Amino acid sequence: MRKILMMVTAAAVAMPISLAGATKPENPGQANPHKGAKPTICKPAAKRGVTFIVRGVLVQDATATDLLVDVTSVNSHAKKALAGPTARGGGIYSVPMLPVTIGTCTHISSKGQDARKRSWSTLKAGDRVVVAWSAKRGTAYADLGTARRVVDRGPKL
Repeated sequence: MRKILMMVTAAAVAMPISLAGATKPENPGQANPHKGAKPTICKPAAKRGVTFIVRGVLVQDATATDLLVDVTSVNSHAKKALAGPTARGGGIYSVPMLPVTIGTCTHISSKGQDARKRSWSTLKAGDRVVVAWSAKRGTAYADLGTARRVVDRGPKL
């Protein structure tokens, strides 16, 4: 009985010592503390929001910060954000060329057989794209910020 009691006491005394030795790293945001590189921390999409979707064709090659999209169609949330229809030949207010801001947190991918993660440098003029943002219902286009996702559907065949 004494041996069990001494073992339990020794384990209880050793527990705080072992936990004190296991401290957090100096910078928890570092991917690899030896290389000193910090990962980009992207905010998740708003939980109580809607998705704004714009479809169109790229007018020029993409840059690291923006795209220029010739809009062909939008969903209802994007139509309200742009203050009217944007499809060709529709309505009072028409936005044929729409500048889209992209950033490091924008997920760029392709659709179809070549479906893999891509970068902005693979987006070329003439490619069909689908651009999505997540924000609260009723947000204006100017307040949407950077796009959450850009899907490259390739050139029109």
